[in-house]
Amino acid sequence: MVNHHDGVNGIFRAVVVDDRVVGTISVEQKEDIYQKDGEIGYFLHTDQWSKGIMTEAVKQICDLAFCELDILRITAHLYAPNLPSRRVLEKNGFLLEGTMKNAIVKDDHIFDLCIYGKVK
Repeated sequence: MVNHHDGVNGIFRAVVVDDRVVGTISVEQKEDIYQKDGEIGYFLHTDQWSKGIMTEAVKQICDLAFCELDILRITAHLYAPNLPSRRVLEKNGFLLEGTMKNAIVKDDHIFDLCIYGKVK
């Protein structure tokens, strides 16, 4: 799936530190009426948190996605208590565009969903 979509309607990358894969990151272009929007998603191993790694990875993939994909914006969805991930987005120019109340269930707890956006 990654080989088929990478560079066509998505950018998919491993996050590598000292020749070791420590996470993943992607921007996937949406379809239909949302075709000019890409959705960013990322994961970083806990032992690599708070080192600025994901902040830099988000910067790089956004620059790449805006150059290689036919998109005007990038959207991120995350649950409200995930403050470190929210800071990563905010450091990269993403703005909180809205909050969906009681939209996520994680570990049997209900959370709000934050919607962030960055415009080209």
